[in-house]
Amino acid sequence: MESSRSLVMSGTRLEGEVNMQEKKKAYKLVMLFVGSIMIFSMVSGIVLASDWAQFQKDAYNSGITSDSAPITAPNESLSWDLRLSGSSGMVYTSAVNHVPLVVDDTVYVADPGGNFSAVDKRAGILKWRNKIMDPSSFQLGTPAYSEQTNTFFIPRGDGKLYFLNATNSAVTRCLQAGSWLYTPVTYDAGRIFLGDTFDSTFQGHNGSFYGLYEINGTDCWSSPLDPFDDGGFYWAGAAAVGDFVVVGTSSDYLISLYKNNGEIRDFLYIPDVFGIKQATMKEIKSSVAYSPDTGRVYFTSKGGYCFAVAFNLDGTFNYSDRDVAYVRESTSTPSVYNGRVYVGSLGPSAGTGSLHCLDESDLSAIWRFDTNGPVTASPAISTAYDDGDGEIYIYFTSNTNNGTVYCLRDYAGSTDYDLMWKFTAPEEKTEYVLQGVSISDGYVFFGNDNGYLFGLTNEDCLSPIIDFTANVNSGEPSLAVSFTDLSYDAHSWLWDFGDGNTSTEQNPVHIYETEGTYSVSLAAGNEYGNKTLVKTDYIYVDWNPWNDPDSEDGAVISLAEIRNAIVYWKFNAPCPETGHVITLGEIRNMIVYWKFSSPMTV
Repeated sequence: MESSRSLVMSGTRLEGEVNMQEKKKAYKLVMLFVGSIMIFSMVSGIVLASDWAQFQKDAYNSGITSDSAPITAPNESLSWDLRLSGSSGMVYTSAVNHVPLVVDDTVYVADPGGNFSAVDKRAGILKWRNKIMDPSSFQLGTPAYSEQTNTFFIPRGDGKLYFLNATNSAVTRCLQAGSWLYTPVTYDAGRIFLGDTFDSTFQGHNGSFYGLYEINGTDCWSSPLDPFDDGGFYWAGAAAVGDFVVVGTSSDYLISLYKNNGEIRDFLYIPDVFGIKQATMKEIKSSVAYSPDTGRVYFTSKGGYCFAVAFNLDGTFNYSDRDVAYVRESTSTPSVYNGRVYVGSLGPSAGTGSLHCLDESDLSAIWRFDTNGPVTASPAISTAYDDGDGEIYIYFTSNTNNGTVYCLRDYAGSTDYDLMWKFTAPEEKTEYVLQGVSISDGYVFFGNDNGYLFGLTNEDCLSPIIDFTANVNSGEPSLAVSFTDLSYDAHSWLWDFGDGNTSTEQNPVHIYETEGTYSVSLAAGNEYGNKTLVKTDYIYVDWNPWNDPDSEDGAVISLAEIRNAIVYWKFNAPCPETGHVITLGEIRNMIVYWKFSSPMTV
């Protein structure tokens, strides 16, 4: 077992180019996830926001997370790599061929040699590693995790599906589900979806759908491919949308099935719908992604096309709403965000690859970034830095013998990308990177064919994420305000209440004695650094709720406001917002300011 706490930077290339451009856009979020083709029944659990528990994060295959990830070059002392050594004698016995899964504080990886490993996501230290499965040529199907039963579902190249307890790595069930299970597993609403591979060169591989109950493993449903010409499923996982799963086959059908029984709801033969010859289109070898913002599903083909077609919530396709773009050969599952589609492909010349940004409305090209190798994997997107301007960061890999991770920045409205950084491991550790990355709590995780698992981060990602709130924001003097710290991973606090007073408590109560408008700041820190958040004009102290420059009548008291104040005085009722019981003298004072059109100041 070879382990290093940090990345050895000699021979490591960490490069960043920042072409800062100011661009604007609105924020929208795609959530949930995709899958493959197999079903198990039970009540689903909700995974933590920082978990990456499936292939592309969720059952829609969105590839989108609100977790932070490095936007500048990873730090060598905080990042780590760990080699998962094998002993079966197979060439890629310890290769990391699937997207690493992240649950709580642990990264999980299955390898072709039959091992399942659990690694501390911050320290990069092996927690446990057990050989619990028969060796297989590759581990191409990404597992999925159920919080409800604390179980991983691991598809294998020999057609077996393993149910594994996440705590003690015990195999609770092993099913001979198919022949070659080379699609990712999707877990949604207590069921898992998975498909079998078919190829005329592979004997006995029938490409069926299967269904099993999660708890006891009994059949739920199975569906052969008739009438779909035995296309099968190779890397092609299904999106779970409402009561349906949507998946593409190697014979170029797009199919919608009922989750409950596997019956076919609708299907499209893509070459006919899009007017592309099957020999030109070639197989669908990407998963399907669904965007609830657009109501469309997205996928690619090995012939080089990216497709979009509308999907109705009744399980039918609306092929009158469709688009297609040529992007070169692709197995990449598209990610859709803020009216843009991000997808990988082979590049314009031999040995290169590309990440494409397409306009979602018609799939026209916006920009293209070329890489040092094919982008066979699917992009992951972090929205953690979007403060209203639509700023996102896109992370993806190149599948070449010096496989590289790239980080690009994009804004809606931009016509070009910003390359923030790229990372290639040292020569002795680098290899092909077949799949993409997962993101959790400031880290980017990925693996390669050399058996290395990497965790990339830096100080900005690990220092606290700061936020706070207050129980009240306005009131009359002697206003008691309870502040609540909402920061993530903070160990120290320094509050500045804006009136000359401070506190080091995590959740202080402060009394404002003097009228005024106060900005409040919180500086929070941990062992990795400190950050400060300032909320300007956050607390307003005054007995008079009508004395508000932001009110409809502005800073000058209006006659209407005086009449309203008289009503409260007449009935001895507390003023709105401040709770103050107004006096006749205060009414007279307001009238003076009104008479001379003079602003009332706090």
